[in-house]
Amino acid sequence: MTAFDKSQLVYRAWNANPKDLNHVTVNLYLLERRNLEGVTYLRLLQRAMRSKAFHYLRTRLQLGYVVKCVVARVGRYVGLALVVQGSKRPPHDVDLRIEHFIHHFRKSLTEIPQDRISSMREAFSQSLRWPFTRFNQRAKAVWREVMTGFRFLELRKKTADAAESMTK
Repeated sequence: MTAFDKSQLVYRAWNANPKDLNHVTVNLYLLERRNLEGVTYLRLLQRAMRSKAFHYLRTRLQLGYVVKCVVARVGRYVGLALVVQGSKRPPHDVDLRIEHFIHHFRKSLTEIPQDRISSMREAFSQSLRWPFTRFNQRAKAVWREVMTGFRFLELRKKTADAAESMTK
C-alpha cells in the first residue's frame, strides 16, 4: 500500500474455513481527514477509477468475480478502497496486482487534459443536483431525511458546489 503514501499498514484475516478457496482482498488507501472537499475529491477520483479498475483487475487479469472501487470512511478519515473477491489467486498476489494498477492509474491521472477534468467535475456535479428521474426516488430521499434526521439532500448540493469550485 505505497502508491499514495509512504506509510504502510497490512491487516490480514484468514478465512475461517480452510477448504474455502474464496478470498476477499481489500486495499484501503486513507488519504486525509474527512471533510467535504476531501470526500468530493475522492468521489471524483472513484468515478474515474472504477471502470478502469474493473477492466484491468476483473476483465483483463480475471482476478475475481467482484471488483469494486468505493469511497470508504474510517472514523475521522476517508479514502478509497479497492475490493477484489475471487478464488483464482491468493490475496497477497491480488494485493500486488492492485498496487500495480494503482501505480499506473496514478501516473495516467497526470496525463488527463484539463478540459476532460472539467467535464468530469461538471458531470459529477450534475449527477448530484439532478439525481432523481422518478418521483418515488425523491420521496424515498426525503423520507430518509425525516427518519434519520440527517440532511442528505443538502449534503448532495454542498458536494456538487465543492466539485464545481475545485481547481485540481
